[in-house]
Amino acid sequence: MNPFKWIERLTCGCLIIFILLGILLIAALGFLFAERVSAQDVVPPLTQPGVQTNATMQPSPLYDILLVSDQSLSMWDCDGIGSDPDMLRVDAVHLFVNYLGADSNSERFRLGLLHFGGAPRLMAPLTELSSDAARQQLLDVSVNPEPISWTDQLAALHTARQLLADTALPDSRRVVVLLTDGEPVLTGGQPFDKAQYVAKLMAVASELTVQNADLFVVQLTNPNTTCNQRVITEWMSVWQQLASYTPNGAVYTAQKASDLLPIYHNIVRDLIVRNTGFMAASEALAQDVTVPVGETLVVDVPVDSELSSMTLVVLKQSANTTAAVVSPTGASPELSATSVIATGKGTRQEVWRIERPVLGMWQVRLMGEGEVTVWRDQMRPEPTPTPLPLPTATPTPTPTDTPMPTATSTPTATPTDTPTPTETPTATPTPTATSTTTPTATPTPTATPVPPTATPTATPVPTPEPKPEVGFPWGFVAFGSVVLLSAAGGGMAMRNRRQPFLQGELLPVSNNDVTGALLPEDLAFRRTSRLHLGRKGKKQWRLHGWDGSATLELNSSGETCIVPEVTAGGHDQMLNARVTVNNKAVYQPTVLHDGDVIGCGDYQFRYVNLLQ
Repeated sequence: MNPFKWIERLTCGCLIIFILLGILLIAALGFLFAERVSAQDVVPPLTQPGVQTNATMQPSPLYDILLVSDQSLSMWDCDGIGSDPDMLRVDAVHLFVNYLGADSNSERFRLGLLHFGGAPRLMAPLTELSSDAARQQLLDVSVNPEPISWTDQLAALHTARQLLADTALPDSRRVVVLLTDGEPVLTGGQPFDKAQYVAKLMAVASELTVQNADLFVVQLTNPNTTCNQRVITEWMSVWQQLASYTPNGAVYTAQKASDLLPIYHNIVRDLIVRNTGFMAASEALAQDVTVPVGETLVVDVPVDSELSSMTLVVLKQSANTTAAVVSPTGASPELSATSVIATGKGTRQEVWRIERPVLGMWQVRLMGEGEVTVWRDQMRPEPTPTPLPLPTATPTPTPTDTPMPTATSTPTATPTDTPTPTETPTATPTPTATSTTTPTATPTPTATPVPPTATPTATPVPTPEPKPEVGFPWGFVAFGSVVLLSAAGGGMAMRNRRQPFLQGELLPVSNNDVTGALLPEDLAFRRTSRLHLGRKGKKQWRLHGWDGSATLELNSSGETCIVPEVTAGGHDQMLNARVTVNNKAVYQPTVLHDGDVIGCGDYQFRYVNLLQ
């Protein structure tokens, strides 16, 4: 391979040339700047105005979030069934409110509700979630939604965009979550041109991008009704393209109404994670478990490593079921964590946010009736903040960093609130706390008068400060190099972002306890071209207890393939480590099609990709 071609491909063409030129330019400018400084009087660094040494972290960004919910007639009834007759879309809104309200900095989030059919209805403006009263108001307006005839997603998104433009806070991060179950049907059933309608949808998505807003589309489908068939065949690709216009947009597919809560949980969890910059891990500690009548159902929550925070989401079939969190010591959880915030008590969605829980076996104890599900989201400890670089590379004149044991006027490296006796530190440290430069305060008498200039006095004679020497500005060169290399990495990241990604979903086939403990995995939301299944790899979906390993990746034709890792045993490897597609063992890259069932030991997943 030609090494120059390899370097050109690796660095996006001639980017490395620009980097080298930039470094040389910064070095030249830094040297000229240093020469000018050396020719002028320089204020000592300790008294230089405007120098900032505080390396405090920036405040967390604000979020303005709009939940836009389809309330068309098909949600209640279509072919005698309806897409969501049990109103689980209301529970999804409550989960969003309670999850964000349990955050220790809930004032960062503002939430608004918008219902639509043929016309949009604003149910609640952008409301801060830091108070119980505000959250309760949002919960109240979301219950008992009224049917709205017809379906116009364009009008709903246009209203959402205008609402963000008019009422969102400056510099806030903006999010629109659109739930819909059908294709557009304009008021009165009037005909419309699909191409023009799609073009207007894309224009609204472009305007959302200008506002730095993300669009998440939740498509609720029901294969058992005729209302959703045209959506699956003709509109799914439109929603995919619409979401891809925005910076972090994605499309989620709910095969049934019961998928809404896991999907909304994924969205709100990822918003919290993106806001903090930490990596989170989620798992189902209990899935649709029935609470014994008159008994206590105990769900164990092991904490075996230090966590920055742990969020417990309790979904209850009955709001009368009570939930209590118990620490490893059996005492109140507030005594075993930095802080504990609980929201949604008395509702069907209860959220507990526990900051820095102690190690040990925590428990969720439930009493009541019906089925319950318990999810646990956990985040790793916060990284140690890195101090920001000082704006000057000039060293301070302090000769030592060791603090003096006596009270002297010599400045030390430890900052104090008491001002020093003199504004200009001397270059020679004073051995005592006296203010004279002679052993005694009285001059020695002599027979010959001494001129005043030669007589030592109680006040030291001021001497001119030596100008600090300025060497070659390596600090400027290093800082410029870091900036340019970061820009190069960002360019490569943007280039990778434009590459094709895995599409479709992995839906666990709940035919055993192992598979039932997993949640659906949206491959498009990961925005990756490779996903490892098993217990190794950077981008992976862990399958605990499975001895094998496989990879989902794109082939040269852009098709999703599963590539099993064949061990040293070859085709005779253990059954538990095998990979199957539609119950047939595979040992080489195999193209996946919509509806294929993937087997990984005891795990089984259905691959769904309606875009094929």
